[in-house]
Amino acid sequence: MIKPVIIQPFKQNEMQHFLNRITAFILRMPCFLLFLLIILKGFMYREPSSLGHNATFVINLLLQSLGAICFCAWIYAIGYTANKKLISHGVHVPLAKYFNFSILTLIPIYIVSIYYELLIDIPDRFSIWIGENELWLFKKEPYAIIFGISMFVAISIASKLLVAAEKIRGLQKGSFIRTFLLISLAPVGLWWVQPRAQKFAISS
Repeated sequence: MIKPVIIQPFKQNEMQHFLNRITAFILRMPCFLLFLLIILKGFMYREPSSLGHNATFVINLLLQSLGAICFCAWIYAIGYTANKKLISHGVHVPLAKYFNFSILTLIPIYIVSIYYELLIDIPDRFSIWIGENELWLFKKEPYAIIFGISMFVAISIASKLLVAAEKIRGLQKGSFIRTFLLISLAPVGLWWVQPRAQKFAISS
């Protein structure tokens, strides 16, 4: 008689080990590869004659969603690894407790916003879903507000944690602002931020 296989949920130490491996993998990634993955969120696949609107829509949605997820995962890897280093030195940043929630809110809203933008890009094929432009813009506003707040919070906390981990003794305002801007402008800023974050990934 075959016994049923029971799938056990992740234990806390197993989940932490999983996050350690994922974040270390992201931060050890070469800058050029990370750059190629992140810029996918701004990629627009043009429709060839052999594909229809629906196929083009799905391709763009998948590529841009992959870029958005990689960007969010990079932000999370920076904050998670820096916070782990701070905790190992006995330093606890109060804002860190909001970091996971901001990332979990950011990813689905990011993908939904990409989905909406692609729908607007080809309204003749999806007019039954989006209706008139005025109605669509009204529906999009709540997602834009939540997306903006979540993105600002996630990047702010990741920047603060990274700078605090680099300088355990205190946080310099100028360093925080510079790091915030570099992460926000990821395609350019990652060439400076990634090497800084890699120091924690290699030492962990």
